[in-house]
Amino acid sequence: GADDQAIFNFTLTSQNDVTVNSIEFDVTMTDVDDGTDANFENFRIVEEDGTTLSGPEEITVGGATTQALVFADEFDMAAGDSWDLSLVVDISDTADAAALDTIVAALDSSETDAEDSDGNDLTVGTDIVPSANLTGNSMVLNDSTLTIDLAGAPSSATVVRGSQGVDMVGFSFAAGEASDVNVTSADFHVYVDSDGDDTFDETTGDLDVLVAEDRVTSCSLYNSDGDLIDGPESVDTSENVSFDSFDWTIPAGETEKLIVNCDFANLAVVATPDDYAVGIALAADVIAEDEDGDQLTATLTDGNTADTIEVSVVDNGTLTFALGSGTPDATILIGNSSDVEVGVFRFAAATESFIIDSVTVGNSGNDRAADSISISYENEDGDTVTSESVLASGTASFDGLEMFVPAAGTADLTLSVNTSAVSTSGATSGDTLVLTLDAETVSRTGVSSGATVTTDLGTDLAADTFELRKTKPTLSKASGSPSGSGIPGLDEVLRFNIAADSHGFVTVDELTFKVTSTDNNGGDWNDCDTGMATSDWSIYNIDDLADPLEAADSEWVLLDSGLAACSGAETLSYVILDLATSVEIAAGTTETYSLYFDTTTASSSEDDTIRIDIPIDSEVATIGGGTDPDGAIIWDDDTTSGTDVDGTYVRTLPVTGGTIVY
Repeated sequence: GADDQAIFNFTLTSQNDVTVNSIEFDVTMTDVDDGTDANFENFRIVEEDGTTLSGPEEITVGGATTQALVFADEFDMAAGDSWDLSLVVDISDTADAAALDTIVAALDSSETDAEDSDGNDLTVGTDIVPSANLTGNSMVLNDSTLTIDLAGAPSSATVVRGSQGVDMVGFSFAAGEASDVNVTSADFHVYVDSDGDDTFDETTGDLDVLVAEDRVTSCSLYNSDGDLIDGPESVDTSENVSFDSFDWTIPAGETEKLIVNCDFANLAVVATPDDYAVGIALAADVIAEDEDGDQLTATLTDGNTADTIEVSVVDNGTLTFALGSGTPDATILIGNSSDVEVGVFRFAAATESFIIDSVTVGNSGNDRAADSISISYENEDGDTVTSESVLASGTASFDGLEMFVPAAGTADLTLSVNTSAVSTSGATSGDTLVLTLDAETVSRTGVSSGATVTTDLGTDLAADTFELRKTKPTLSKASGSPSGSGIPGLDEVLRFNIAADSHGFVTVDELTFKVTSTDNNGGDWNDCDTGMATSDWSIYNIDDLADPLEAADSEWVLLDSGLAACSGAETLSYVILDLATSVEIAAGTTETYSLYFDTTTASSSEDDTIRIDIPIDSEVATIGGGTDPDGAIIWDDDTTSGTDVDGTYVRTLPVTGGTIVY
């Protein structure tokens, strides 16, 4: 039934002014006619713009399967002309497409009749080239087709009541190679299970049949690029939604996706959940036509009449929370500091977005450590919002919030504090803050459902423990700390810095050094009973290498790997400096210290090695015994003289020295 079907494309090029008297095509067909009418009609040679250059010509009904068509409409070509032409044909409505009949056209060059401007005939093979026939491709007769199948996406999903723009189902529309297909209307049925029996029951009187009209407010059709095809349209009393008088074209041989997208009314769920499916009940529910405007019948492979793809509707979404990946570790908080971040709580929403409107923060530490507590978050517009409160009886409440948590996404709530000043009338050095987000007090409202939810989110979440001090030490390896090749003897083995915060001076009472060494020649140079002595160790301020910090060798304690007094064949593992006179680092300044050790008995020929570190506090925490170290560093701020603060919250440990090879 198609018209103007091109079965042969060719180019005529003329070097001189010529007149073409006739062109002959031989057409070969597997089936010429249906017994009455020719299968192929109205053969014409047409120009690029569709204008007929020659013809029409017809084949003979009842004739041979190969027939000659002579196009004798004379035309002139000027020198240098080059024309792109096509042999086109109309296909009879009665032709049998199911038989997959073929037609092949061949331009018979030997029968081409042309003359020059003087009236001289042109000779085939000399003036007309090529002399051999030009044969086109075999063209197969076929009907225009449209095959509809269930697409893999969107897949089944769960949404909340009142959700808008829900992708319910997708269908692939495949056009056959014979013609573009234009879809002009489609009817869809809305299947519902609201009685909790997990079936889409169409029995009269069943609740399933009664709710779709009220609960699905409208539906629209979109292509896979998100472009609107038609809609919105309402669901009628028969649970159908109809789309009429649109134009959606599927190119020949291609497949396009159509997505049914619906809005839900904000009505309480009946069965928890209610289940919905959208399907094409019959192939006749889709009206389509080929490129000539002839209507065709679609083939429906899968109409989604059961529960292949379904959308479940629940009353509200869910919200969970956990510590965020950026939440700070336990450390020292300096008194009288502002906006110090102490915790990050990450909320995750499922099924719908949420607005969190209130939270409560608890404190199992000392309320006086914080002047105020603030939380920051992003609202729905992406703006950062900060809210402030104070601790009273271990609790700080935040109300009237607008924190937005996107569906299938996360949002962070950041907890910060303004610390109190450490003084005789304020907070005390050593006060702690242990802040907890109370899971029972997180009030939130679903954006789609509009439901306010106050149920317990589960286990309360605690940020880390923070210790308040007036000042703090910061330790680091100093530039120039030794590494690489060394010579056995008394020499520097570690150079390090201690900085005091600008809020106050720091006094250092004790330091623990970790010794890592190798004995490659078996001389036991690093054993406790092989010349190791407290007199082998010294420490200096880098600005005064003539006067060690220790007043006597007795201020050094040597330990083995078990933190016991180093003796016998045990390997020296730790060295403690317990200063008789504390070292003071002034507020806001940095002092650099140089540790010396006599390695005379190390073997340079066997490449013995040593490395000195200041370890993390937990590695050398007190485990009992008078010789055990109290920590990696024992220090005081300028309000706690004699209190001896350990290095538990000193986050700049360990300090790792360089390996020295002898």
